[in-house]
Amino acid sequence: VQTCALPISSVNNSIIAAIGKPKIVTKIILFAALINLIANIILIPIFGINGAAVATSLSYLIVLIFSTYKLNQFIKVKLPILVWTKLIVLSILFVFIVYYLKSIISLNPWVEMILTVSIAGIIYLVLAYLFNIINIQEIKKYISLIKSK
Repeated sequence: VQTCALPISSVNNSIIAAIGKPKIVTKIILFAALINLIANIILIPIFGINGAAVATSLSYLIVLIFSTYKLNQFIKVKLPILVWTKLIVLSILFVFIVYYLKSIISLNPWVEMILTVSIAGIIYLVLAYLFNIINIQEIKKYISLIKSK
């Protein structure tokens, strides 16, 4: 979530500030920080470091949603919300697949990491293709980039 939300919300916030509305950006960030604090207080005692990660991801998602909403109020832009939603769902599935694979594979940590990320990555690419996020040409391009390194 953070990987998708941070770059987009940073651009959104920069544009909002650039059109003379920096107070709105400040309010959005303060609200997200408050939610992060509350979520940390609730989730860390229960889930530990994973709770902190979830709380931080939630706050990034809040910044993304509110900054996108506010930006769209000032500048009418056709936003690829459906593509973003698909990417977020795929990212969450990727994480769950990695956790699941780690729970059933017990090897050397390095081999385990390479294996789980590779399998989850292939599943991610297949699902991205099925959700019409990427096409065959893009997949071939990424495979050739991997092979060239």
